[in-house]
Amino acid sequence: MAAELAHLVGWMAYDGEQHGLAQRYLIQALGLARLAGDDALGAEILAAMSQQAVYIARPGQAVDLARVAQAAARTAGSPALLAECQVAEAHGHAARDDARACIRALAEAETSFGRAVPG
Repeated sequence: MAAELAHLVGWMAYDGEQHGLAQRYLIQALGLARLAGDDALGAEILAAMSQQAVYIARPGQAVDLARVAQAAARTAGSPALLAECQVAEAHGHAARDDARACIRALAEAETSFGRAVPG
């Protein structure tokens, strides 16, 4: 619960254009999620951090964060979450103008999403 609240406050700071504060809350949320052993929430937080990195013009960092998010999503066993994290990677590649890597990441996301079980 504390990790989820810190994640939410991080998004609020992001929306308020307070990116340093957002990063601090997202890092805190990630630590709390790891402490709780919640890999799915950790993946969500890392994907959020990747999105913020694209927004603040750090596409290389966005790709790195998205790849770590994918590892957490795989551990959590959620194909839909994995697809979300692969889309985050694609977004980072697009921001770097790397069309090949973007297409590859999107294709992986499509495959992962196809493995998701409805409900």
